[in-house]
Amino acid sequence: YKRQFAEDAYQLTQGQWLISTGEIALVNMFGGKVFNANELPKLCMTFSPCFRSEAGSATRDTRGMIRLHQFHKVELITICTKENAEQLHQKKLNTARKILDALKLPYRVMLMCGADTGFTAAKQYDIEVWLPGMQRYLEIASCSQCGTFQAVRANIRYKDANGKMEYAHTLNGSALPIERLLVAIIENYAIEDGLTIPEAIRPYMSAEKISF
Repeated sequence: YKRQFAEDAYQLTQGQWLISTGEIALVNMFGGKVFNANELPKLCMTFSPCFRSEAGSATRDTRGMIRLHQFHKVELITICTKENAEQLHQKKLNTARKILDALKLPYRVMLMCGADTGFTAAKQYDIEVWLPGMQRYLEIASCSQCGTFQAVRANIRYKDANGKMEYAHTLNGSALPIERLLVAIIENYAIEDGLTIPEAIRPYMSAEKISF
């Protein structure tokens, strides 16, 4: 597992690895824990810097702010029972969609096929936002249902109503990477002499427009 992702990660001279997503730290907070079913789900989030070498990108999209070696994003993690996994997966997807809806950015939701699903995921949705400058949709968020894959490795379990021990199910999702979201706002709200500020964030900007 480590060998598979080593080329995409950064290792410090002291031997530590820089995380590529907040998902890693959040899931492992629950390592070795046993819950009662009525204690689940556990809903967690983090805003963190993420580091990726993008070694496999073959220089694709490396110009500008599309593929960065360091970026920031909010990560959402859910620890739950198998009965609630599908419902909570949809909830996580809708959380990311609400942000794009509020910003009135054009996007589409893709249910990924097996060949394009992440290594840890059993089911994955990608949200792709429209970038006029590139004339294509580009992934801006991914929401995955991992089944028991991560829980088995981290030994995260729960007792069901009958006292039977089960491995928990884990879900993760992005909401949303800040730098790529900024690109989407700039490209979709660009005007001849500047940038129109989306209505949803005008109260924080104290302006309706940025002039260049």
